[in-house]
Formats: sequence, structure tokens, C-alpha cells
Amino acid sequence: MTHHKRLPAKKRRIVSRRVKLAIQLSLCLLPLAASLFLPPYEEISRQIIIIIAAYLATFGIISFLAAWLLEPTSRTRSRASRG
Repeated sequence: MTHHKRLPAKKRRIVSRRVKLAIQLSLCLLPLAASLFLPPYEEISRQIIIIIAAYLATFGIISFLAAWLLEPTSRTRSRASRG
């Protein structure tokens, strides 16, 4: 990703944010993919299992995307926090 070059601090934060988001999103989709291979239970059909897994994966993805969009990217401190 960085072509073996030293990155400035700002660029490093951006890359680490993107990598963190990619890991979180892929870990949300992993249970959904696993649910496709689950056998149906006696009380619950296979469709219900997949629908619930898709709902939970969607909720997780939306939550991670909202947190990623709301996370501040600036590292400057306000005058009040400096003391």
C-alpha cells in the first residue's frame, strides 16, 4: 500500500483508518457468508437464518460506516483543552 516508503503522520492516520474500516466491514460479512452454509434447524428454516444474518450484517456495516464518517480526522487541540 505504501510502496515501502515512510509516510507522514497525517497520511499514516488516513491509511490506518481505511485499513481499520476494511477489516471491520469484512468481519461483518464473515458471519453472513458462514450462514449460507448452515443446515436448517427443526424450528428455523434456512431462509430465516440467512435473513437474520443479513439484517445483523447490514446493521453492523451501517454502524461502522457511521462511526467512520463521524470520527474526527483533525488532531488539533482547542484552546480550552490546552489549559
